[in-house]
Amino acid sequence: MISARPEGTPLFLLVGKDTLFAVYLDNFHFVFLLFFRVSPIK
Repeated sequence: MISARPEGTPLFLLVGKDTLFAVYLDNFHFVFLLFFRVSPIK
């Protein structure tokens, strides 16, 4: 595995408008967290 960034570095990417994509890089663990902000529809 190629690690360019230091281990344990949180990488936050803003995708779309209300979509927050957070990627946490660890030694041997890759955790992908996808958060959706739901807006009340009229």
